[in-house]
Amino acid sequence: MPQQFWDKFWFTPADPKPLGFVRLGWSLLTIAYLATWFVDVTSWIGSDGILAAPRIAELLQSAADEQPIYLRISPLYWIQSETMLYAYLSLGIALAVIAATGLFGRIGSFCMWLFVISIVHRAPMLSGLCEPILTMGWGYLTIHSGKEQNLFRLGLYDPTPSLAANIALHLMQIHLYAWIMLSLASQLGGLVWWQGEAVWWLASESRSPALSLNWLGRNPYALNALTHGVIISQCLALFMLWPTAVRKYGVCALWGTCGLLILVSDQLLYPLSLAILGIVFWNVAWVSDPGHER
Repeated sequence: MPQQFWDKFWFTPADPKPLGFVRLGWSLLTIAYLATWFVDVTSWIGSDGILAAPRIAELLQSAADEQPIYLRISPLYWIQSETMLYAYLSLGIALAVIAATGLFGRIGSFCMWLFVISIVHRAPMLSGLCEPILTMGWGYLTIHSGKEQNLFRLGLYDPTPSLAANIALHLMQIHLYAWIMLSLASQLGGLVWWQGEAVWWLASESRSPALSLNWLGRNPYALNALTHGVIISQCLALFMLWPTAVRKYGVCALWGTCGLLILVSDQLLYPLSLAILGIVFWNVAWVSDPGHER
């Protein structure tokens, strides 16, 4: 019986349509991510930037016990002029558009995956919560070709079930579920989340929170409700994402968490990345549903 469940879970062709929406969302998210680099790319990794190539090479080699710098994949170590840096970022935006259209299939997604890795490897200390999710998503999108489910054909045809789509979807599901579980465990390890004050700290560390700090300070019950709402919505997502009957409610709970995070902090790309990945749970049945046939 476990072997049958294992084979059905991994080796049953699945509808690739959710991957098409994830691919489109991931391309738009990547374009937004690269656009943020246009603001101060030369200040950080230019020839005279804070993380200029000689400085970052010395720092990384010291931190990695003299590990050769060339083991970190990034052409940005050799690109330092302002014009070339902007051209490189523009190339990434063009690759994201190509990936969204489904051109070149896996090759397009693979090139986009390598491009994101090249930026993360160039300045790893600038990476936040979005970069690991972004890298993971492009890596899993390379499993499925994406040619038949692209920007111009979303919802306009009857998709053919695919084994590659099934593997990519389930890898994304497992990774997203584990990420939510670990994030929740990390939050519950902090006293401020139990006391209901975590939203205050998130908002106070933000440069442009959507919610006013003055309003939160005058309404402690609303502050506690928002803090515990973030926790409760994540718990609901963990309980409801896998069972087929309530899966859509689990996705809505995840989207609620993302909405709350956007309200109480100035983070936008990270909550949006989780919301986009939640699409992979929307139409894919869980293996414990014996009556479902794909």
